[in-house]
Amino acid sequence: MTKGKRGEASLVLPREHGVWAMFVVPYLFGVFLVEKNVLQLLAGPGLLCGFIAVNAVLVYMRQPRFARQVLRTLLIFGGVAAVCLVYPLIHNALAFWPLIVMGVFATASIWFIRRKRERHFVNDLLGIVGLTMLLPIAAALGGGASRTELLTAMALNVVYFTGSIFFVKAVFREKNNHSFHFVGIMYHLLLLCLPFLPQVPALISVIFLPGAVKMAIAARGIKLPVKTVGIMEIVNVLWFLGGGYVLFAT
Repeated sequence: MTKGKRGEASLVLPREHGVWAMFVVPYLFGVFLVEKNVLQLLAGPGLLCGFIAVNAVLVYMRQPRFARQVLRTLLIFGGVAAVCLVYPLIHNALAFWPLIVMGVFATASIWFIRRKRERHFVNDLLGIVGLTMLLPIAAALGGGASRTELLTAMALNVVYFTGSIFFVKAVFREKNNHSFHFVGIMYHLLLLCLPFLPQVPALISVIFLPGAVKMAIAARGIKLPVKTVGIMEIVNVLWFLGGGYVLFAT
C-alpha cells in the first residue's frame, strides 16, 4: 500500500514484486508473438489498472478496515481502466474472452481467502494460471498467433512462475521443510532436461538455469534477506523475459 502525508495507507497496491511480474510477463509474451499495435499499448495499462482494482477488492475481503483506501483505489484505477479499455473493446471485444477464465480463477482464489489460506501453494498456482490468460489477450489484439505458439508461451510462463513459488516458499515459509526442498530441486532439474524432448530448443535450459541455481541456494538453507530475495527475483524475471523475447520475437 502507498502512504499518505500522515503515514497512513492511501491506496491499496500489490506489495510483492512477484505479483507485478506475474502480470507483466505473460502480457509481454503475448506481444512478442504478434505484430505490435496501439490496441496492445492501450489494453496493457488498462488491464493492469483493472487488476489493481480487483486486487483491492480481495484485500478488502481480508482486511475490511481498509474500506476507504479500497474505495479510493477502485475509483482511481477502475476509472483509468475504463478509459484505456474503451478503444480496444470497441475494435476487438472478442480478444478479451480470456477475462472470463481469469474471473473463474479469481473466484476460486476467494475460497482460500475466506479460509485465511491465501498463501497456500494451490492458491498461488491459481493466480499464475489466471494471469497467464493475459497472454492470449495481447496476442489476439495483435492479430492472433497459432495455437501451438500460444500454448507453448503459456506453458513456459506457468512453469517459470511455479518455479519461483518453490524458491520463495523454500526461503521463507518452508525453510525447514526438506521434503519441499527436494521436490523443488527435482522440479527445476526436470526443467533443465526439457531440451531432451523432441523439438524443444536448448535455449530452454538456459532460460531456467538461474531458477535452478536459486533453488539450490534455498535448499542448502542459506539465509537470504527479503531484499536479496527480491533482487534475485527481479534479475531472474528479466533473464526470463529476455529468453522469451529471443524465443518468440526473433
